[in-house]
Amino acid sequence: MIPLLRRVAFFALLCGWFLLLGGYLFLDPVLLSLGTFLVGAGYAARQYTHPDPGSFDAPALYCLFAGFWFGLSNFAGYVSRDGRFEDVFWDWQSDDHIPLGQALGSLAVVVPLAVDAVYRGLRRGRPLAVPGNRWDLSFAPARAVAAALLLAGATWTFRLFGIDGDGLGTFQVFMLQGANAAIFLLVLLLLDGSVEPRRRRFVLGSAALILLAEIYFGVFFSFMRERTFWPLFSLGMPFLLRRRIDLRTGVALACALAAFAVLFQVLGETRGARVTGGAKADLLARELTSGEAGGRTADSIIGRVEEGGANLLARTSTFNQLSQVVRLAEEDGFYGGETLSYLAYVFIPRFVWPEKPLVVTGRWFAEKIGRGYYRTGGEFTNSVNITPVGEFYLNFGWAGAVAGMAVLMLLLRVLWDAARFVDRPLNPVGQSIALLALQVCVFTGSHAGVLVDLFTKLLMLLLANGALALLAGRGSRGGSTVVPVSSPVGGSPGAGRTA
Repeated sequence: MIPLLRRVAFFALLCGWFLLLGGYLFLDPVLLSLGTFLVGAGYAARQYTHPDPGSFDAPALYCLFAGFWFGLSNFAGYVSRDGRFEDVFWDWQSDDHIPLGQALGSLAVVVPLAVDAVYRGLRRGRPLAVPGNRWDLSFAPARAVAAALLLAGATWTFRLFGIDGDGLGTFQVFMLQGANAAIFLLVLLLLDGSVEPRRRRFVLGSAALILLAEIYFGVFFSFMRERTFWPLFSLGMPFLLRRRIDLRTGVALACALAAFAVLFQVLGETRGARVTGGAKADLLARELTSGEAGGRTADSIIGRVEEGGANLLARTSTFNQLSQVVRLAEEDGFYGGETLSYLAYVFIPRFVWPEKPLVVTGRWFAEKIGRGYYRTGGEFTNSVNITPVGEFYLNFGWAGAVAGMAVLMLLLRVLWDAARFVDRPLNPVGQSIALLALQVCVFTGSHAGVLVDLFTKLLMLLLANGALALLAGRGSRGGSTVVPVSSPVGGSPGAGRTA
């Protein structure tokens, strides 16, 4: 099965490059978008089927999801024109600038992929040695489970007492994502065989409880739809990274994705009511059972899934904003770094500088293209993701777009190698940072601040590792306490150490 999948991936990759070549020659957005998806997905599939178990990593995942954002979702939009879902995709595009906008978007896959391929060829499987990451904070399996439960407990404690962590700025991510990191860590321990049989039920039950609690919170007490996605993502990622996706697991994940697509649409339709708890449950129930899609026939269920899928693809498409980016650059000229002024102060914590300006690139872009209005109190009503490649281009042109995306991939590669995901599977700090890096790969960024995000996560990893090493008295330069992975596809990197 693996050799066949690897050959199919190579064929998809080859077809994708030919489509991209034709798309750039004729500036055809349909060819460009389809080629972008095939190249991103084909490259990720090639890494997934590589004999080295560490080959499928964060950079490969970035190529896969960027292929969706800048490829498949845009392709679905282009072919929906004059069709059933045209109004879902087409709303605020600049028609004359769509070809160049898609050519720009395709760079978000082509450039990082090329950089990662060159890096892999030069390093030949050897991870980059990151200065300051010499401490191995691998825990005994039982302590790794305890660390995961503490992460979830910290997140729930902050919620219970209404602590939002705004004063910590970017560093509040640990408060927001602790429970998701716990799901990720516990599932990894189970897949790696690190948990003794007598404790597997407890660990499995803990992971399930945290997962259900996070989904419950995301559905009924949050206005951000992505809060319902990250727990499912944290559950599925270990299966993907450990290459444990068989037919049964694949069907289960596909069903979860279909359910999320429906939920994503319904949450969007009810978000304007601004209600939570029981009131929101009643509202969601009415929405799910109303109208033509509210019946229980097979056709109505399929129709609801189709609508949810189209809505999700439209939400992740980027041709609208990229066409507007090209239009702004044509009318105003390149901005020369004007929208990147936040880089001068973004690393200063808000508790040090309470009046630190907010990073409002999305709001600025929405106002610039006329996608919103000011309320009576002076608050703007909307924010639109300009995308990293779009912001690089708007400031510095094509050269800036290429250079910016190359730096993004290099930072992602450094962060992933610093996390030591493969050869330190029982290091909760590194694995938590690995999850944050994976999240960056899925949501490829609303603006160029994703570079700051990656750098901050790298800094957090090194500082946390260093602090824990000093507290534990383990600051020596000794090697890892975990044997490096050398298992075949589908192997268990953590096998041999049990809780």
